[in-house]
Amino acid sequence: GSGCFWGTKIEKMIIPDSVKSMESETFYSCKNLKEIRYPEGITQILSSDCAWCPLLEKVYLPKSVEVIWGSFNHCDGIKEVMLPENVEIIEDISFFECKNLEKVYICSRKITSIGRKAFTYASENLTIYVPKGMGEKYKELAKKYTKFGYYAEDLEYIEKITWQEVEDDEWDELLAG
Repeated sequence: GSGCFWGTKIEKMIIPDSVKSMESETFYSCKNLKEIRYPEGITQILSSDCAWCPLLEKVYLPKSVEVIWGSFNHCDGIKEVMLPENVEIIEDISFFECKNLEKVYICSRKITSIGRKAFTYASENLTIYVPKGMGEKYKELAKKYTKFGYYAEDLEYIEKITWQEVEDDEWDELLAG
């Protein structure tokens, strides 16, 4: 259920493929969690699922994931993350204040929404790798929800992000290195 591992001392979680859905805040504030592997078949990573897990370094998302609901905010251990090809929505604060996050690989051409503060206050050297031809579109999606005035500081931050386009035949090499 919701928050079922909240604050526990687990260090690694490999969720079996038999799990087809999860509640929100499942691993919230697990201060020792370093690695999590979600099962194929999961389509949504729910709100604050791994938020406030400062040692979390490795996040494995299956191809089936379509929506990331503010799941990994305040996870300073994450340096890079790969969002698979079926992701459509990156919700508000998904990677907010992941201060060491330097590389995000968005393999999807299906992104329709990048929510407020999704990548705000990540590393100052943040590079987001996107499929060829999607860089400007995804940057504009990231800016879309920040134009309401009270998120004006986010516009400045989004402008600092490097949006690097990747050719289809370059992904395997990029992700391997």
